[in-house]
Amino acid sequence: MHDQVIFNHHSFVTSILLSPSQLDHHYIEHLLTHIRDQWENKCHKDVGYIHKIVRVDQILQEEVMNMIPNVIFLVKTDILHFYPTIGNHLPMTIDVIFNQGIFGYFHKIKILVPIIYSEDIFYIQQEFSECMAYTLFPTKQCLRKGNVYWVELRHIRFEKETFSCIAAPFLSFQELEELSEKKKK
Repeated sequence: MHDQVIFNHHSFVTSILLSPSQLDHHYIEHLLTHIRDQWENKCHKDVGYIHKIVRVDQILQEEVMNMIPNVIFLVKTDILHFYPTIGNHLPMTIDVIFNQGIFGYFHKIKILVPIIYSEDIFYIQQEFSECMAYTLFPTKQCLRKGNVYWVELRHIRFEKETFSCIAAPFLSFQELEELSEKKKK
């Protein structure tokens, strides 16, 4: 029903430090391991969420440090990434439901769906010690922590090595028409 999120290939340049013990005939694997540890499953302001480091494409420069015998490599890599932009449709995993909305995430991208964007689509009700969200449209169902809920990004900000987003529930064109007809009645 909804389009799947597509990770795109992109070139990414970074610098990596290798110690003399790693400067053997497997140094490319050592570089790849260090790059994956440093960047995989993390957000970067310029390229977005880095899902996977695919390979080392090229070593652009290497330099032996003056004070210690380590080598700094400037490396061009091929990555799979997703850069969040306004209007993107994402499958958000629900983390917390509270009176003012729903908080969740898509990998390392934080997402808040405020109730003000969602009043016609779901409502939130306090039940004992936890808040529950119930969809009103297209069918009534209970949303719980861990459920996946499709959202459309409305505002995006990069802060503290992650993206923080405000989103609204995502409905297909057909669902929007049905909701419009329901409001008229």
